[in-house]
Amino acid sequence: MRTAHLNAIACLYFVACATEGSPKVHGVEIIPDAGEGADSAAQADSGKAAGDAAIDTGAADAAGDAAPAVDAASDAGPPGCGAGATVLLAGSAASLAGGGASGNGVPTVIPVSGSAIDRIAIAPSGANFVAAIRASNGLLASSVYSNAWSSAAAVPNAKATIDAPSLATLAGTTHLAYHDANFKFEHRQFSGGAWDVADDPVGGGGNNQAFGPSGASIAAAGSELEFVQSGDNYFLYDLAWKNSLWQSPHQQPNAAIEKTLPPTVVALTGGTQELLAVYLRKGDFKIMSVARSGGVWDSNPVLVDVNAFSSDALALAPMGSGRALLAYRGSNQQPYFSVYDPAKSPVWTAPAALYVSNPTIASPPSLAAGICADAAVIAYAKLAGGVELAHFDGAKFGPPAAVAGTSSATFVAIATRP
Repeated sequence: MRTAHLNAIACLYFVACATEGSPKVHGVEIIPDAGEGADSAAQADSGKAAGDAAIDTGAADAAGDAAPAVDAASDAGPPGCGAGATVLLAGSAASLAGGGASGNGVPTVIPVSGSAIDRIAIAPSGANFVAAIRASNGLLASSVYSNAWSSAAAVPNAKATIDAPSLATLAGTTHLAYHDANFKFEHRQFSGGAWDVADDPVGGGGNNQAFGPSGASIAAAGSELEFVQSGDNYFLYDLAWKNSLWQSPHQQPNAAIEKTLPPTVVALTGGTQELLAVYLRKGDFKIMSVARSGGVWDSNPVLVDVNAFSSDALALAPMGSGRALLAYRGSNQQPYFSVYDPAKSPVWTAPAALYVSNPTIASPPSLAAGICADAAVIAYAKLAGGVELAHFDGAKFGPPAAVAGTSSATFVAIATRP
């Protein structure tokens, strides 16, 4: 049995504690478990020992970072266009609402039958979109967008879930990875408007099936599907699905990960790297990244910034020319972003707030690739109520646009099609 996964249900989670001492701008202060030990030297911050318990305070204001936030009221939005589509689905334990718009417009939202208790996943499916949702009963549900979102319906024969699902589209088929109540990972496919009716165990059947303490993320790269997860031994694992077969799992030996939180992976476009994954580092929850080129993952993960850390899942979207946009929720419950560009040094910009008057948000933000004049687009559910979206021009966000009909939303997902 692989050490990437649980040895017993009883050894699953530890609880990381956030202290309320000095304020944190970009992340959480963590009291490491006594027995966790130090991170590898390859991941140590400059000027710090790898196992140093001291965490950066993040006291510097985000507006003074290299990629400065802008006042929403003073910035013009991008020009609209009719090409492509933008869709959005938002929900809470009691309700769902969603809609779409042509081009990069603000979706017109109407109520949708269903509920959501975790992050929602959306991916293109033929001429439409499909969403995967962890419903209030813990079961996996799905909704399809054509001209409107369909009522959320149970995925046939799917097991109960314990973390958010992940979707990716490969060669016209939408793939789903989800985390079942036995902490095992399952794979499904959606094509021709319907789900297949049985789970495909990620990694293969029996003792080969992948399992772990938190959810997974998938992305399509070339002709293969890439699956990434946190192992119970605190390492990042990747696993490829090629020619309808699961390949052997690969432990990334220098990628020590907080196992209770899932990594995120996306396919990059227009550069020499095909995949980029981000995750939270073991012990201090700082955000790390690792890229794959020519089918091989980098052996030395990159620290995004000493002030970039979180206690939530991370959002990531490609921006063309090999670049990507990272967005996350800090411990002050506000959203921050950083831009990845492998042609620059350092490859990540310093984390910055979305706005000078930064909103407080109820859950991690959602990102999608930009269309029209956008480099990317973000959506988030405000703690005070209501969803907003904003367009990213490659350096800063334009003014937020309120999405009517989403006042009760806790979670939101956004997706685009060129």
